[in-house]
Amino acid sequence: MGERPRGAARRAAASAGRGMRRVFHADGAARSGLAPLSYVTVANFACDAILAVALANTLFFSAATAESRGNVALYLLVTVAPFALIAPVIGPALDRLRSGRRLTVSLTFTLRAVLAVVLGLNFDTWLLYPLALGMLVLSKTFGVVKASITPHVLPPALDLVRTNSRLTVLGHVGGSVVAGAAAGAVAWIWDSSTALWLLAAVALVAAYVSMTIPAHAEASEDDESASLWSGHGGSVRSGLRAVLTRPLGRNVLANLWAVALVRFMTGFLTLYLAFVAKAQEDASALEQAGLLAIAGAAGGLGTFAGNAVGAR
Repeated sequence: MGERPRGAARRAAASAGRGMRRVFHADGAARSGLAPLSYVTVANFACDAILAVALANTLFFSAATAESRGNVALYLLVTVAPFALIAPVIGPALDRLRSGRRLTVSLTFTLRAVLAVVLGLNFDTWLLYPLALGMLVLSKTFGVVKASITPHVLPPALDLVRTNSRLTVLGHVGGSVVAGAAAGAVAWIWDSSTALWLLAAVALVAAYVSMTIPAHAEASEDDESASLWSGHGGSVRSGLRAVLTRPLGRNVLANLWAVALVRFMTGFLTLYLAFVAKAQEDASALEQAGLLAIAGAAGGLGTFAGNAVGAR
């Protein structure tokens, strides 16, 4: 009798695997090289989601309300503030990278796996903050390099806008939702530090898959650099002056303000909803996390709908 349920489970798993493969390989993505990039994009979303679950439970839901405010403030001060200074440097530096993009992507995941192991072994120490900063920097690095790889792996049936929308949708569904839920289950059954071992496993698999991205994803000879150093005799000062004095136009400025305001509101509402959930004193830590998960799912649904519409 026990063989039938096991056989049914194996058939269901195989069917789900074939369905996922069809989604990732649709529209010629396997031939163009978009499929492996899609896999590692999902892994990047998954790493971010797992880290968020682990840190949220430790810094926020497992602490008293007054203590959680201090934890969040310290986290923002030690990680996000330096990251805001480092992030503008990462883009131009990586833009000068004319080869080795696949290796760079693989290294971002390998280093995240190492940091996850170190963080899992030192979860209740001051090392949590610099290690979290390292995770943020590596995630940002992946995003920059992915943006430079994507135009080289476009299938004939898709343009760049639809491809980016597709990557974002797959990342949110397969990474943020599925991996986030798995991390939540692991943290609930064991503890938050155990979820970091899941992060390390995902990152190591992604590091291997990154090297299966085709070689033509590397920079070509006719690629133009957007770096501040290019076209200005290598002078950073002259490059900055040219960028700051370049007329952008009303449409570009409007889009910059729109994106900045959206990012501001996203950060504000994320913390606001977290403290609203924390303020429900009659609810358990699990129920508070559930309230925040519902809000996160609603936000993810909005992002999914926006990208699905944008892909049409």
